[in-house]
Amino acid sequence: MACVYILQSYKDKKLHVGSTRGKAGGRLAKHNAGLVRSTKTRRPFTIDKHIELNIYQEAKKKSCSLKLHREGGK
Repeated sequence: MACVYILQSYKDKKLHVGSTRGKAGGRLAKHNAGLVRSTKTRRPFTIDKHIELNIYQEAKKKSCSLKLHREGGK
């Protein structure tokens, strides 16, 4: 199982999009513990949305697609 997740920071209200080979809850715990460099200064987070997929490569593609869409297609 794989998952695409969108987290929202309580601190700055911004969103973070990511993907994982496991469940979104496990990844949320790592973000909130400060173990993820890109979000360490913006914690704590809550899960805004998540999508479960069967294949990790699909989750990674969806995550990248969401990031590009959010950034205006850069």
